[in-house]
Amino acid sequence: MIYKTRGIILRSNFFSETSKNISLLSENFGKIQLLAKGALRPKSPFAGQLEIFCYGNFIYQKNQKNDTNTLLECDIISFFRNLREDYNKFFYTNYIIETIAAIVQFTEESKKIFRLVLNILQNLNISPKEEMDTLLRFFEVKLLYFLGFLPSFNYCDNCNAPFTGNFWLDLNSAQLICNHCHIITLSSLAISIDIAKIIAIINDKDLKILLSLKLSLKQKKQLENILRILLDFHLEKKLESQVFLRK
Repeated sequence: MIYKTRGIILRSNFFSETSKNISLLSENFGKIQLLAKGALRPKSPFAGQLEIFCYGNFIYQKNQKNDTNTLLECDIISFFRNLREDYNKFFYTNYIIETIAAIVQFTEESKKIFRLVLNILQNLNISPKEEMDTLLRFFEVKLLYFLGFLPSFNYCDNCNAPFTGNFWLDLNSAQLICNHCHIITLSSLAISIDIAKIIAIINDKDLKILLSLKLSLKQKKQLENILRILLDFHLEKKLESQVFLRK
């Protein structure tokens, strides 16, 4: 059968001396693997088209016998060259791509996640350096929300009492607990009401509004730590791209 979908290239690797293997985040079919036969030949229609981060339309054929997908055509809409050529933007984008590659399953429908990633890449491609961290926080909050992993920040996960002051994030369970239920250990992180409100704003507001949001250095660091802990817990591993971002 032949399928058509919009997609973003997550990975592009050599399959043989003449062919490439593509990992694609598709709009309609989740994450899929595509074999681009002859892509490395100079006269191939795929030559120079199948670079990491590229966004376009893809037509492929699914072999029902061995469950492989063969790329037939591609029409690249945007190459996002700045994301590959700018040192900082490359590592920020690689973090996004690595997160998506780890969390989105093969053949799992993911239109909301696809549109989120496309929106972030489009903005990251043209954004100044001072906006890049805000873009990442927006990506992390919305991704957690779409996956059903974003806490409500309203009630204690242990006793269901509404939060009336600062509360805690249990690092072992990723649960939010109130001061009454909290036992001070090395496995919890204090969260202020202000940070909970900021996360709610990020989840509810348009990206353009968030880019004008002014946060203190302390708030930025706490927000980054909380979101990273939540993602690490649900990914069940730490990503290699985090090493650069935390420098």
